[in-house]
Formats: sequence, structure tokens, C-alpha cells
Amino acid sequence: MVIETVAASDDTAPVVSVPADITEEATSGSGAEVNFSASADDDVDGPVSASCTPTSGSTFPLGDTTVRCTANDQAGNEGAASFPVSVEDTTDPALTIPADVTEEATGEFTSVSIGTATANDLVDANPVITNDAPATFPLGDTAVKWTATDDSGNSTSATQVVTVEDTTPPEITEVTADPSVANRISVKPIVKVNCYLIRSLWHL
Repeated sequence: MVIETVAASDDTAPVVSVPADITEEATSGSGAEVNFSASADDDVDGPVSASCTPTSGSTFPLGDTTVRCTANDQAGNEGAASFPVSVEDTTDPALTIPADVTEEATGEFTSVSIGTATANDLVDANPVITNDAPATFPLGDTAVKWTATDDSGNSTSATQVVTVEDTTPPEITEVTADPSVANRISVKPIVKVNCYLIRSLWHL
């Protein structure tokens, strides 16, 4: 009787297990450090090591990156699996605005230096800063809205109050002692109030 020995073949690749989709918040302009783990199991060899590219602990840039993990058994079969890593920027910039300003009126409308704002962002080194201040300010309080916006469209707003007040008394420009004129006095107010003319003539 002839006994024939047939060597068993291993044609089955290891099964690689990878994480579900990963989403991380960016911590700098370079992106974010992402940690994960992958494993593999083979029908013949049992658990085998898996290696991934990029590796766990790498800094992933903003956007989507595909991680590919592979594992090989002793027969040379290779198994592979992939998963996406998304790094996003959803954090608003930090905005610092000037203090509220109070200015003395110089006319119906007054030019006011309102100062400048600054902004810092984890990802964008130079967020865009804007405001809605008018060229000149009327009497009373005006709210100036400052906004900082980063490259990802995240924005922060804050409000500065600009107050224009009139505490300057009118200026007497002419006094006459002529009895026929009856002590007529010309008074020049600094600003218009209640829509009266800036230059008004008062009679004593």
C-alpha cells in the first residue's frame, strides 16, 4: 500500500481589523496628532502584527487622509484594510477688541479713533478682522461690531461702544453795547440740537 503525503496549502490572507472613521479637531496649523490601533488574525498563524501608514501618533493635516494597514502571515499572504482620518477646524478665533470710547463732539458728526482689535487662532496665524464703524459718529452711543474670521470660516464677534457727548458750552462771538441794537448777542453752538441751525441768533 502506497501512502501519499499531501502538504496543506495556506492561501488565505490574514483579516485586518481597523478603527471606524476617525475625526479629530485641529490643534495647530499642522493639523492634529491622531492615535489609533489595528490588529490582524490569520486562520493558520493566529494573531499577527499589523502595520499602518501613516502610523499611529502621526500628525495628520487638515482634511481627509486614508490610513492603510497591512498584515502578512508565514505563508506570505497579505491582508489589508483602510480607514479615513478627518482633521477639521471648528474652533472660533479668540478676539480682543478695544475698550469703549467717549469723545467730545466737534460738530454734528465727530471723527473718533476707536483703536484696533487683535485675534488669535489655533490654526490660522492671521485671522481677518473687520468692523462696521462709520467714518464719523453722531451724538450719543454707537455700537461697533468687531469680527474675526479664520481660513475655515469660523468667526467670533464682540461689540465696542463709542459715545460722543456735547459738554462744551456755546461760544459767544459778538456783544454790542449799541442801545439801538438792544444788546444783541451772537452765539455759536458746537453742534446742532433738535435740527436747529448750528449758527443761531439769540436775543436777550
